[in-house]
Amino acid sequence: MSDKQKVIKDCVRYSVVTAISQIVGLIRAVIVPVLLNPEQFGIWNLMNVVVNYGSNAHLGILDGMNKLIPVLRGQGQEPEAEVVRDSVFWVNASLNAGCCVFIWLASYAVPPAYIIALRIVALIVFVTGLFYYLFTLLRADSRFKLISAGVGGLSILSAILILTLGYFSQDRLSGTLFGLATAYILIVLFWFFKGRYHYRFQVNWSAVRQSFSTGVPLLITGVLTSLFLSIDRWVIVSNLGAIMLGYYAIGILASNLIGLIPGSIANVLYPKMLERFGASGNPTTLLSLLDGPVRAVVIFMSLLIGGSILILPFLIRFFLPKYLSSVPFLGVLISAAFFLGATSVSGNFIVAINRQRLLIAIQIAAIFLALTLDFIAVSMGWGIIGVAWSTAFVYMVYGSGYMFLAAYFAFERRSEMVRFLIDIYVCFAAMVLGLILATLLIPSGEILGMATIFTVLRLILFIAVLSPVLWWCNRDGKVLTVVRNELTARLKPWNNILQDG
Repeated sequence: MSDKQKVIKDCVRYSVVTAISQIVGLIRAVIVPVLLNPEQFGIWNLMNVVVNYGSNAHLGILDGMNKLIPVLRGQGQEPEAEVVRDSVFWVNASLNAGCCVFIWLASYAVPPAYIIALRIVALIVFVTGLFYYLFTLLRADSRFKLISAGVGGLSILSAILILTLGYFSQDRLSGTLFGLATAYILIVLFWFFKGRYHYRFQVNWSAVRQSFSTGVPLLITGVLTSLFLSIDRWVIVSNLGAIMLGYYAIGILASNLIGLIPGSIANVLYPKMLERFGASGNPTTLLSLLDGPVRAVVIFMSLLIGGSILILPFLIRFFLPKYLSSVPFLGVLISAAFFLGATSVSGNFIVAINRQRLLIAIQIAAIFLALTLDFIAVSMGWGIIGVAWSTAFVYMVYGSGYMFLAAYFAFERRSEMVRFLIDIYVCFAAMVLGLILATLLIPSGEILGMATIFTVLRLILFIAVLSPVLWWCNRDGKVLTVVRNELTARLKPWNNILQDG
């Protein structure tokens, strides 16, 4: 098989596995709230935050290794690449073991409801540290067949084990967490066995320092993003309790699922941004990779957010009544995803032009603003609804900062930059107006049949109000161009396979 055929085959395989993983993950995300009660779901959500924090225990050396190994191999320095691989393995394992011990010790200082969950999470954090190391190494070695098998296997195994062990366990929360841990353990063992790597017990601190210095900027932005996105949950669980966090987590779950669209578009565009800026060194040459895509994102987000806000309360009322307490603030929290989604493309643009420090400044300011407003909301007695409004406002400030910064560097003319930003805010205003009119003019319905009809009518009215603005945002055809390019990028590997065949 030629190199070209291998690349095409790897792209197809990995794309298919990624799509399957997202579908299975979506199914798992929908079923877990049904399996758990609100308090357990709140703790589950919080434990996932801890796991997300723990994934940064490598301190950036995995990101550095991901860059260094291909470069060293390209320079013919295979022995040096192996030194980096072995050194990072042992240091990463030690860091994750330390993180595991820290979390286990922390379990002695938390309320009883969190003890078992936190101890299982300690195991998960250690195993995921090995998982991310192997994933990074396999990617650096271009072993996408093995990566695809592992990623697909993890998605399917985790869904099966989480739901099975959760359902049949006395403590469903512990069962779901143990199911997640077991899935990671099985995939790590699979990769160790099939990867056939042998790690010499050596630590070259020069290689470790080089990996750290290369990867630490990406680590900082990743840690700050994780912290920013989880502040509201920490405030809720520490002041209002796990049950309230469970209700709140329904909105977080919906926002995360909606965010898959802008994230997908941003991932496709990022390599193109890097390539174009590397060739020109001029941010304005990336304008076409920012203007149309961001408009496409806000259009998709408007439709998805509006549909979610109108449909989710209906589904909760009739099919998931134990989460009825989440309905009053669901619209506020999901609407916040509009500006958060807009940061995907804008953030990648800013990173591509090497302005990461400005992003870090925005992240730090947003973290302090979120902390301040959340504590004000709690101290004033506004409860979970107050935190939801606080989160929505901070997300708007955060997303606006990203978009303004990207537009400032991309547009040569300030008048065009202003029109670009106005289009985005007009789209958001039209979405809010459509939702207000749909909910005020059309009742919700008390029985399933009538509620279904009224929900459909609300959707029709919402789309009717939003349509003129969506047409205006696509007046130059840039949004359709993005959609066409996105589909072409997804289908190109398949077309190449057919042509080569």
